Amino acid sequence: MMDNYMKPLKPVKILIVDDHALIRKGIMAILKNYDSSWEMLEAEDGVKAILKAQEVNPDIILLDYHMPKLDGAKAATIIKKASPESKIIIVSMDMNPEMIIEMIHTGVAGIISKESSDDELILAIDTVKNGKRHLSEHASEIITQDILAKQKRIRKYRHTKSKLLTDRESEILKYLLNGISCPTIAKALFISSRTASNHKASIFRKFKVHSTSDLIRVAIKMKIVPP
Repeated sequence: MMDNYMKPLKPVKILIVDDHALIRKGIMAILKNYDSSWEMLEAEDGVKAILKAQEVNPDIILLDYHMPKLDGAKAATIIKKASPESKIIIVSMDMNPEMIIEMIHTGVAGIISKESSDDELILAIDTVKNGKRHLSEHASEIITQDILAKQKRIRKYRHTKSKLLTDRESEILKYLLNGISCPTIAKALFISSRTASNHKASIFRKFKVHSTSDLIRVAIKMKIVPP
């Protein structure tokens, strides 16, 4: 029983993937200085990273996003199948919302900037090593700002579209979205069938549709379906 407690821990294997040797050596020096027991491996492009990951199944992969032959997104997708236990941390100079969201959807464990401090690099590795996800403060701020900007655009879009219809047209729209015919709408609203049809034509024109099914689809997509 005691032998199990005395058994040495398996060293952490870290694969550093970057097409610049100086960056690889710099990261390696930082990590060795933090924990000399960590085993360091290198790859200079996405293809070699996949082969190395298949061969040694590293615990952590520090993966550059922009690389020759295969970019970080494609490499990460393949590596996750080739070495599913490996935790991938994207290390990139380019921290735009599209890249960050793309990599999150790919299922990487972390994203940090190449401008991050040594401490943040160590924190990212320790965090994902313990089964959690790590986004740098910079990456989190970019995502937050992008979400807020999209929400603002949606609110503006919905407000603009909702003002397209008159009060009467908004009222008739409710009936149309429930599949009710113009004659029935006319009776319910005490207007002529012709007036109801004219309102319907106006609604179709404003929504740029030619059928009730198209109207329903567009109204749902635009999120302006009346309650």
